Amino acid sequence: MIIFFITSYVNFVSDTFRIGAFQFLIKPIDKDEFRKDFNRAIEQYKVNNYRYIVKYKDSTATLEIKDIIYIEAYNRHLFIFDGINRYECIGKLKDEEKKLSFYGFVRCHQGFLINMAYIKIIDKTLILLKNGDNVPISKRLRSKVMEDFNRFITRNIV
Repeated sequence: MIIFFITSYVNFVSDTFRIGAFQFLIKPIDKDEFRKDFNRAIEQYKVNNYRYIVKYKDSTATLEIKDIIYIEAYNRHLFIFDGINRYECIGKLKDEEKKLSFYGFVRCHQGFLINMAYIKIIDKTLILLKNGDNVPISKRLRSKVMEDFNRFITRNIV
């Protein structure tokens, strides 16, 4: 749920933190600013509610995109890790990268696609994730990962 707190009284700003409001708006509302905030809210809603379907052999799993920590590719198989389970399917990491980049995923290595929300530390050759896993980062992709991660952090702080 995304909540906008709209009021004429500035002294209610602390209430927005208590209820977890997405945005605090003071009347009169500037239409352009509201449009920007509303579009940001829609983007956030999509990220929080997108479903990822994993099909392999006779089984199908539906995952929330925000729960996927990383995807590893090996011999045309994709292994999707959500911190609890490892799901397997057939596919190309390049295709998943195209689908998931909008949702905060970045390619950090030939065989890995990671959810930037789970990055804890980016080292010279490894990325430490919040669940404790280490994922390799290639020299070739390191600067792109750093740029994308900085943009991701900036976008999600605002």
